[in-house]
Amino acid sequence: MRRRDFITLIGGAIATWPALAHGQQNRKPWRIGIPADIPPSAATTRRFGAFRDGLKELGYAEGSNVVIDYRDAGDRDGLIALCKDMIASGADVIVAGSTNAALAAQITTKTVPIVMRAAADPVAVGLVESLARPGGNITGVTSLAVDLSAKRLDVLKELLPQLQRVAVIWEPNSPAGRDSMRETEMAARALRIDVEGFGVNRVDDFAGVFQSIATGRFDALDVLAGPIVTGNRARILAFSSQARIPDLYQERPFVEAGGLLSYGPNFERLFHRMAYYVDRILKGAKPADLPVERPTKFELFINLSTAKALGLTIPAGVLSIADEVIE
Repeated sequence: MRRRDFITLIGGAIATWPALAHGQQNRKPWRIGIPADIPPSAATTRRFGAFRDGLKELGYAEGSNVVIDYRDAGDRDGLIALCKDMIASGADVIVAGSTNAALAAQITTKTVPIVMRAAADPVAVGLVESLARPGGNITGVTSLAVDLSAKRLDVLKELLPQLQRVAVIWEPNSPAGRDSMRETEMAARALRIDVEGFGVNRVDDFAGVFQSIATGRFDALDVLAGPIVTGNRARILAFSSQARIPDLYQERPFVEAGGLLSYGPNFERLFHRMAYYVDRILKGAKPADLPVERPTKFELFINLSTAKALGLTIPAGVLSIADEVIE
């Protein structure tokens, strides 16, 4: 290469680099839409706080190179309209923190990438073709794990060796509720425990459900997670306390508020992981090629104050595997 040509080439590169950098600096911030189907709570604040921390660790700064549009639809019926509005506002990615939100986003768009945290089996409810190859515009994580219901009932059985009858509060209209109830029934049969489900599809159902459980002579209460259940945490805990019935949950906030014990995945860790998916997609990866992840670690939380109030002694074996014992 002649010296004059070399100088020309270098000069062109130097002239081009500031233009590229300037273009990158002036790109509009990425826009992330987060539609929620339940009002904000301490638990959702922690979970989406973990998601924001994940983005921050990957180099995203709110108000600078990313804008997060978090809105509460109030209920499941408002989710589709909310998703449509977010997409019309230019969302680059929809982050769905629940199965209902993911299903609403799926109805709304087949092109805008969706990162989900599904409580239900995402294959069974039609969100993805398979966990390994999602196949569409949706990927993310699921909190549903193989044998989780069996492990939860195992813990309850160890705590209550004479356990025979368990009342289960669940949400028949929720895909996650149906999955969890089916798994619970299968696990109960294997453990030779009788379970009876009490469905809640609206707030008005709780009064009748509580009356039936109170008169049914059950040994324990198993409460499966869902938006209606989560939105009525205080009501459920007040009932279990008044009925003096040992209660089991899937999520830690119930135990922090007075429930006996919970066993399930670390939801903050799952939401933190969703940031990884968002980052990969914004850098050009296709959701169809990003495998859906399942949780591999589960946490047991026990409220000792509640155990004492119920006259229960927590076996040493259960205490030894607890991730946290709340005094």
